[in-house]
Amino acid sequence: MNQEETNSQIYNGIEELELLDAADNYTYSIIDRIKGFFSSTGRTLDFGAGAGTYAKRLVKNGLPVECVEIDPTLTGMLKDNNLQVHNGLPPIEDSSVEQIYSINVLEHIDDDIETLKGFHRILKEDGRLYLYLPAFPILYSRFDKKIGHFRRYKKRDLKEKLEIAGFEIKNLGYRDSIGFFVALLFRLTINSDSVSKKSVGIYDKLIFPFSKLLDPVLGTFFGKNIEVMAFKK
Repeated sequence: MNQEETNSQIYNGIEELELLDAADNYTYSIIDRIKGFFSSTGRTLDFGAGAGTYAKRLVKNGLPVECVEIDPTLTGMLKDNNLQVHNGLPPIEDSSVEQIYSINVLEHIDDDIETLKGFHRILKEDGRLYLYLPAFPILYSRFDKKIGHFRRYKKRDLKEKLEIAGFEIKNLGYRDSIGFFVALLFRLTINSDSVSKKSVGIYDKLIFPFSKLLDPVLGTFFGKNIEVMAFKK
């Protein structure tokens, strides 16, 4: 990937992050899932931390989070919030991290298996990995393309990649089950390259809470996103 492509993805990533400002229920549901899976004391990395949407909240809850972020603007924002920032995985020593989470980042990376192998390298034995990613190629829209998504994931493909990288899966399931149908309708009708913060906010307040309630049943079969909890073997 050349520098121009990298810069383009970084810019589009910032655009994507701005939508999270209108999605508190979505954000806190992921935070609750991370807290339920992780130890409250282990060294923790937020891979692709963005503006610190998750790191800032988890630090306030006592989790010792360090950030990995390559965008200089976002790195500055993280440091302004007194968060420790690493400019990539290579400088981080082997077997030095207890747990890693990454929210909607791997789909921006061409060689995601190499990144998973990087996670495996720096995690301690039995270290924990939490991933939250966009699901189902059928939902891939013009908006996905614009913001730099290489792919959307299905269970089978993601399971295979995690196993190649050396992980043992504890839980693998779809999330935001109602969101699958909303995203499919968007893909088949509007299929725009933009999504408004207003529409995200309405969905987050009025629909997402019901989707979350249905996930324990419907998430076995479909969802707008896919969630992984795994251990380093």
